[in-house]
Amino acid sequence: MDVKTYNKLKVGTLVKVDVLRYKDLDSYKSGIFDAVVHGNKDDDKRCHFYKQGYDYGLGIVQELNTLGACFLEGAE
Repeated sequence: MDVKTYNKLKVGTLVKVDVLRYKDLDSYKSGIFDAVVHGNKDDDKRCHFYKQGYDYGLGIVQELNTLGACFLEGAE
């Protein structure tokens, strides 16, 4: 494939992009914060992004505990 053909394909190709709204990003960050700092989940927050952030935060806590940081345990 020559460069002209490649450039035409590259320009004409649509790429799916997931864009987080501010509210979704805030929920994600809140989930991480609750897992890392508080160690428990806020039952009032049922948003998908909050749950993803909480799970990510638990992963951070587990990794810190593995490294010997004596970090608090998150409740699931």
